[in-house]
Amino acid sequence: MFIGSLLLGGFDYVSGEHRGGDWALCNGQLLSFTEYPAVASLLRNRYGGDVRSNFALPKVNGNTGMTDANGVPLIWIIRVKGDRESYPDPAIDF
Repeated sequence: MFIGSLLLGGFDYVSGEHRGGDWALCNGQLLSFTEYPAVASLLRNRYGGDVRSNFALPKVNGNTGMTDANGVPLIWIIRVKGDRESYPDPAIDF
């Protein structure tokens, strides 16, 4: 289930295992400016990176204490690709 903004640079959270697609884990990883130019222009080096070739995603995963109805921890994700709203079917791996 997705909650909140689904636009580029928007944050949401999912329960269980995240499989990618237009989304990336909010785990502080470095991404390339050339591979993700649109979200790089939004985040710049706010969360880290060298400004010339890479930028970092925010690091908000961890022991947040938030779970779904079954007790599965929620994982924060950020939309890094796409230019429109997208409502993925929760039954399909993304």
